[in-house]
Amino acid sequence: MYHFFEFFDLIPTEAKYLLSIGLVSLLLATLLFIRKSRGLTFFLFLSAFLVASAFALIDPFLHTWDESFHALVAKNASDGYFSPHLLNDDLVAYNPKIWVGNYIWLHKPPLALWQMGISIDLFGNSIYAVRLPSVLLFSFTVLLVYDLAKMIFSRTVAFYSAVMVILFQFLLEQIAGVHTSDHVDVSFLFYITGSLWSWFKYSKTEKRFYLYLIGIFIGLAILTKWLVGLLIFGAWSVLIIFLLLAQRSAVLKQLKDALTSFFVALLVALPWNIYAAINYSTEYWHELKYSSRHFYEVIEGHSGGGWFYWHNLSTLFGEGALIPVIVILSLISLVFTLRNKIDRIVILAFILLPYIFFTIATTKMSNFVNIVSPLIIICIAAMFVRLFKVFDSRVRLNSYFSLLIIPFLFVFLLRPNQSIKNHLFHRMEQRIYYKKSQAFIKELNGNSADLYVYSGFSN
Repeated sequence: MYHFFEFFDLIPTEAKYLLSIGLVSLLLATLLFIRKSRGLTFFLFLSAFLVASAFALIDPFLHTWDESFHALVAKNASDGYFSPHLLNDDLVAYNPKIWVGNYIWLHKPPLALWQMGISIDLFGNSIYAVRLPSVLLFSFTVLLVYDLAKMIFSRTVAFYSAVMVILFQFLLEQIAGVHTSDHVDVSFLFYITGSLWSWFKYSKTEKRFYLYLIGIFIGLAILTKWLVGLLIFGAWSVLIIFLLLAQRSAVLKQLKDALTSFFVALLVALPWNIYAAINYSTEYWHELKYSSRHFYEVIEGHSGGGWFYWHNLSTLFGEGALIPVIVILSLISLVFTLRNKIDRIVILAFILLPYIFFTIATTKMSNFVNIVSPLIIICIAAMFVRLFKVFDSRVRLNSYFSLLIIPFLFVFLLRPNQSIKNHLFHRMEQRIYYKKSQAFIKELNGNSADLYVYSGFSN
């Protein structure tokens, strides 16, 4: 509790207001949930938007890795969305293989950068404009999580899953630009979650619209961060293998559906990739090869042993030895409590495949597996809701007890002590330096169009 008040005291005034109103909005959402009233999803969206906006406004400067690069490429997108570039080609000697100092910039696929570029074009060259697409996509991710958990489990699990995602500190810090891949990863997580949500909508309704939507989300995921966007096909393949052993009559339909979605995904993802391969062949094939090297080579010093992602659970979900145990118990609970076998297979495959793949891969980074965190959060919420029901059957708590839980979750899940470190409040000299540098650049005028500030790289 002390660390939360310390964090709240340190953040800028506008962030204080947004965070406070976000808590009020979340309490109103809880009230609507208890009373089973309309407007719940609106207030969940509003709460997510307010909390995310608060984090987006904590730092009045861009972070070096990787936000400043993404922001500059996004800003330059207004010169031509189909020629993403970092620096002007006549500024420094051009080396297409050095992503921190080249001209045509294909180190990440373009979709997240296009989103940021449109935001900058609409709202100006501001820090918040850079982070606004992430704020919006995070808020929509909360709605996807709510509906997904409702389809799989119950309305109660859906509500608490949404609350836990709204207060998911690691993702909020990506919105703030703190963690590697920042806004690209927030977009990627939204499209990955969208593909899973669409798959479950199709499995429950059999409406072909959702079959096409699966492909659209996958295509957009590929345009955000390459082929890991195909994750739902991995889980789908595991299901098909299971059906081959247990229910062969259903296999042909599943294969046809998967191929339909795959064809739609190709229609979405291929045009840009063909265009880039033809027009920027050197950069395109270098980045494709560079991306594949992550599997068998340590890239940029990001190494880790076989237990890296076990320990990483504490990085993603919170400090303490109990956090990994809670995650594992939630998955075990899923196996024994979720009656629908197909749902169970797809959920477990969707979660475990990235963990297995990236554990085998040589390069290891905390954010690689974060794409399945919303689904893990749903499993954790389902386990605790089940335990709470057992407890409630004996104690008979008042239905408004949930209103007391929300402030506790607000303080606990936001991990204020970690946020103080992330935003350099424990290293004020460095934070003040970044703020002054940003202010200096912002105040430049006159010949500022000809001025470039680029420091700290020997390349």
